[in-house]
Amino acid sequence: MKYVITGGAGHISKLLTEKLLDAGHEVTVIGRNAKNLAGLVTRGAKAAIGSVEDLDFLISSFMGADAVYTMVPPPGFAVKNWKALIGQIGKNYAQAIGANHIKYVVNLSSVGADMEDGAGPVSGLYHAEQALNELGNINIKHLRPGLFFQ
Repeated sequence: MKYVITGGAGHISKLLTEKLLDAGHEVTVIGRNAKNLAGLVTRGAKAAIGSVEDLDFLISSFMGADAVYTMVPPPGFAVKNWKALIGQIGKNYAQAIGANHIKYVVNLSSVGADMEDGAGPVSGLYHAEQALNELGNINIKHLRPGLFFQ
């Protein structure tokens, strides 16, 4: 299968990419810095360098994928409205997935993402989940871990 993994240099995404490569799958990893993805490229992954805020980049990067793993990278401290940015990234993912007719999506979310308001920036993930849920005819799984371990 062909997979696209967002947040390729992150703790979860990197391990997931390594497992998929070890199983013989074709994997594209999305990241903001080619240097951070170099080890995965050496192992056989294709790097797509860009921003998940760029819809055209996502549509292009998702092309040909059977499945996508989505996650919203932590916004920088200069961002004034984290919730709005997180929700917009979810909409970008949904549009790119829909444009490419991808059938399988695993979305890393968070505990508290079931709340439209009242969970601080995590409520942005509520909006990201809703955008993905509006897609028809796909298999989607939202992961809402309460804690992360490496």
